[in-house]
Amino acid sequence: MLRDHTLRALDQPDSNSSAVTLLTAARGEPFYVHVVPIAREAGDRQVAVSVRELGIEREAFARRYRLSPREAEVAELVLRGYRNPDIAASLGVASSTVKRHLTRIFDKIGVDSRTQLIGRLA
Repeated sequence: MLRDHTLRALDQPDSNSSAVTLLTAARGEPFYVHVVPIAREAGDRQVAVSVRELGIEREAFARRYRLSPREAEVAELVLRGYRNPDIAASLGVASSTVKRHLTRIFDKIGVDSRTQLIGRLA
């Protein structure tokens, strides 16, 4: 999967710039692939690739946006693709509680949607 993704990134029209892509592994784990061309000569197709798990920097974004520990947990689960009912079940709270946490998280981070939240924190 990584090889195929790297080859696709190289085939893009502007393959001299880096590309960051969110992928999902076979078991559903989300992660980022960052492909950076390192060609030293024209026509050279060498790249550097880094892969990192999504949401592993919970403490960093919690500090930056002043999220409570529970808000940080909810934000991390959103980053991992959980829906509100899944978050509620995982944390042992009601769905309405998850919605309240998300409202506060959106306000603190300055976003209006889950998509924007993921884009800001990832």
